[in-house]
Amino acid sequence: MRVGAHLRRKGTDLAGVIQTARAVGADTLQVFLSSPRTWAGPRVVPAEAERFRFLWRESGLAPLVAHAPYLVNVASPNPAFLERSRGLMVETLHACEAFGVEVLVVHAGAGGAGEPAEALSRAAGSLREAVRRAGSIRVVVELIAGTSGAVASTIPDAARLLDAVRRP
Repeated sequence: MRVGAHLRRKGTDLAGVIQTARAVGADTLQVFLSSPRTWAGPRVVPAEAERFRFLWRESGLAPLVAHAPYLVNVASPNPAFLERSRGLMVETLHACEAFGVEVLVVHAGAGGAGEPAEALSRAAGSLREAVRRAGSIRVVVELIAGTSGAVASTIPDAARLLDAVRRP
């Protein structure tokens, strides 16, 4: 069993989370690669990413998990918002690759009132695109607890979503 925490970055230095994880006795950790509450994508400086990957390998911690920003809604009924969500998800996947992240957590999304089939279809399409672009990064879907229009807030909902994605 691995024990970890969702840790805050200290400013722009992602490497600080490794020390924090060690200090709290974690075996693994989850981070945001950019602000969770803005549309600004992750900033990747190649030398910093390379340094982080080296320090991560040396740390013995694993796996490294990132969480997509909260604004990402893979099932949004608003076309512009959906496109922006998909774009930020792809930017985050690119940053995951740069920093050596193994798993990206994405919320299952929510659609408009009274359109569950359409919302499910949009979410599945968004997740298929994420998986297609993810390479070796695993995309993990986090259920949304009872939000209005939630695509997946129960295990049966999640099964329907994953069946629609047609990926494990």
